[in-house]
Amino acid sequence: MKQLLKLAFIIQLIVFFAALNLAAVGADISFEKTSTDFGTVQGGTVLKYTFKYKNTGDEELVITKIQTPCGCTAVQTSKGTVKSGEWGEIQAQVNTSGFRGKIEKYIYVDTNVSHMPRVTLTMNAFVIYDIDIMPSEFIPFYNVKTGETLSKEVTITSSTKSPLALSAPVLTSQTPKLFSINLEEVRKSIEYKLKVTFNAPDGSGNYQGEIKIATNSKNRPELVLPISAYVLEEIYISPRSVIITRKDSNMPRSRILSIMNTGKKELKISGVEIDTPHLAYQLEPIPGTTDYNLTVNVKKDAPKSVLRGEIKIKTNNPKVPLLKVSYYIGEE
Repeated sequence: MKQLLKLAFIIQLIVFFAALNLAAVGADISFEKTSTDFGTVQGGTVLKYTFKYKNTGDEELVITKIQTPCGCTAVQTSKGTVKSGEWGEIQAQVNTSGFRGKIEKYIYVDTNVSHMPRVTLTMNAFVIYDIDIMPSEFIPFYNVKTGETLSKEVTITSSTKSPLALSAPVLTSQTPKLFSINLEEVRKSIEYKLKVTFNAPDGSGNYQGEIKIATNSKNRPELVLPISAYVLEEIYISPRSVIITRKDSNMPRSRILSIMNTGKKELKISGVEIDTPHLAYQLEPIPGTTDYNLTVNVKKDAPKSVLRGEIKIKTNNPKVPLLKVSYYIGEE
């Protein structure tokens, strides 16, 4: 019996000292809440929440890093270090624009807590819209040829039982003559179709615009649809520079340049000039097009020193009579 009592006493001592060791583990962190649910929200709402935490350890708590995988999530901490027994805060916000349905956004908080170096915070919501815009509120026209006319259609629909009323669309642009817009009611007070047409000019470049439409929705009284168009040059070359490194003998000693014609006139290359005898070229038309491939090769007898210069390509296009491409041949 005495031996059992003695063994029980020893076990109690071991448990007691183990508890003391656990109590003094350095910095520790305890959050009031690690997740929050905003329920159903309107798209475009910015969700804000403050996560509060306490240093429950006996040493200074250090927030070493806070990461948010989604660019829609922004965070700010009240302080980077928190003394034992004190509180800290992490202010977080999520922009719901562009999201639809259930969303779950994570915040990763890294600390100097040895037994729990990372805490994951979560912000949840279910995003709805009174007005659906499909396929997107952004209307892009990419890689348009000069003189080309392209159209895009956007469907605007009421996602509630309330009738939807839209005003006439208003276009704002520095080049309004290049865009034409038309709004048509498809299903009375429910669905509308917006058609945007872009008439590409002769000049290349970026052309921007914005369409505003007033609505009878309390949650979304105005729709703003940005437009972006990019018109290609009549003749353009890709890539615009030739870089060949010779550090690795297994690396290819040639590069292929594509010369593309977006104009209406057939492209003809009348000559290629390279300002060094150490590079050779081969010009080949691409079958079925008026485009060309230009292959540039480094000759075997080229010196090991760095070569820099320019390749000139003559064309029959009066707007783009000469294409210039820089080159760099070196060890790295």
